[in-house]
Formats: sequence, C-alpha cells, structure tokens
Amino acid sequence: MNLNQLRVFCAIVEEGSFRQAGEKLFLSQPSVSQYIAALEKNYDVKLFLRRGRSISLTPEGRTLYILAQDLFKLVDAVPEKFREMQLLKYGELCIGTTPTCGKTFLPLIMSEYRHKFPHIKVQIKTANEETLLTMIEKDEIELAFFGHNPLLSPSSTLTMQSLGRSSFALIAPPDHPWAQWKIISPAQLLEENFISYSKDTAHYCFVNDFFLNNKLKTPRLTQVDNEELLLQLVTQGFGIGIAMEIAVRKEVKQKEVIILSLQNLAGISREIFLAHSTIKGLTYAGWEMGKVAEQITFDFLNQG
Repeated sequence: MNLNQLRVFCAIVEEGSFRQAGEKLFLSQPSVSQYIAALEKNYDVKLFLRRGRSISLTPEGRTLYILAQDLFKLVDAVPEKFREMQLLKYGELCIGTTPTCGKTFLPLIMSEYRHKFPHIKVQIKTANEETLLTMIEKDEIELAFFGHNPLLSPSSTLTMQSLGRSSFALIAPPDHPWAQWKIISPAQLLEENFISYSKDTAHYCFVNDFFLNNKLKTPRLTQVDNEELLLQLVTQGFGIGIAMEIAVRKEVKQKEVIILSLQNLAGISREIFLAHSTIKGLTYAGWEMGKVAEQITFDFLNQG
C-alpha cells in the first residue's frame, strides 16, 4: 500500500464513483480501477460492493476509510510542523554541562535562549567531561559545554567547537598575608598550604604543567577532585589554590576570595568547547543554542 492508492480510494468514497474520482485526480477510470485492485489484492479484501453503476463500502472499506482519514491528517500536518520547527515554535532540547560551565556562562546562555525561543523545552544534565562525551554518543544529550581535558581523546564522530579560553588564577582568602604583595613566585607556593587537584582531574594536568614549567614538584599535601570544593576551602581560610578565573568571579566580586598575581601563570589557560555528534548533527533548537552560546561565551570569557 502507498499513499497514492489511499488517496484514490478516499476520492472514490467521497465522490461516489470511480469516474468522478478519476476526474478529480486527473486519472483515467482504468487507472483508478488498477489502484483499487492493487489495494484489494495487497490485503486480500473487498473494499467496495458494486451494484451496476452504484458502489458502497464493505466493512473493511469503511474501516480503511476511517484509518486513512486519520493518516492524511498527520501527513498533511507535516509541512506545517516543519515550518513550526524552523521557527522554533515548539521542540525539546537536552544539553549537558560540567559544573563550572553550568555555574558561570551557561545561565547567561539560557537567559538569552529563553528570551529568543520561549517555546523550546530545555533539559540540562550535569556531569564530568568524559561522561558528557559518552552521553552525546549514546544520544542522551544533543550537545555539551565543557573545558578541554588533556586526559581524554574525543571520538572522531564528535564535532568540537571552541568557544574561547579561560585563564587560571591563584586565589586566597581576603585576609591572607600575601594580599598586599605585588607578585608571588611559584616557589613561594611550596611554603603555604597549597590545595591541589587529584591526578584523575583535568585541572591537575594544567596545575602540574605549571609547576613542571617552573621546575618544581606539585604540592600534594591537600588534594581535591573538583574546583568547587577547592573554592570553598579557600573561602573558609583553609589555604590557597589555583582555579579557573571564570569560576571565581562571583566570589571575587563578593570579596570572599582575592586573586593574587602569580609569576608565570598568565601563559596557562583552558579551552572551552561546545560538542555534538558529527553524524547526527543538530536539530533547529540545537543549532540556535550553538549560535547563542558562541556570542555569549565569547563576551563572557573576555570580561575578565
């Protein structure tokens, strides 16, 4: 069965004869008969009872007509649905983010996106970089925001769009003795309670490279597995540490922590990515999210 056969069948029912259906559809009467014969043969049923020139529906024909009407309503709605999708009048979008991206620039992206496309339902899932990449490949999320992780090698089936870079900053409590110092040398960090990261984190790679570049060993007296915990420890006066600058802006503004000038740290930064499946591509909603993210993130990263 195909849609042409169904349309011919429905036209016969609505016009009352094979001849009038053919005139409506610009088909010859033999062609109309062939369509119906093929339809009846396909399902091994009789659709019409013929009495001379008059016809009437069999029970099977009546059932098919009801089903066909419902089907054509759906088919005829397709063009309008596509137009609505293109105008983003409806739709759903599931995205992923790391905690840092979710805390910093993602709320700004969501605010602008909601303003432009108020009808799109957005679901946000938070995870680490490795989990987010897996979620994209499993089609659990459409796109994800995260920072570069030197420990991972993204699949070639993923498209990685760079949104910019965030620098790192040495943070300390506001009352720290170094608060008035113009510059801190890397070696002086070894004299303080320096909070580092565990080896299985992306931040460890960046902080460890900093110490290696300065021919020092990374302090390991206190280690954490996430940036938010490090920030809380510094806020409480437990020690000092290195974090992404974008992750501490709020706390710096509220004077909960201060940024110290650390020699040679300026050359270290972390790239921020927006990733999605190359094979599956993006929906209209995802495409527009990417456009909003590109502008918002660029402006946000360059505020510091």
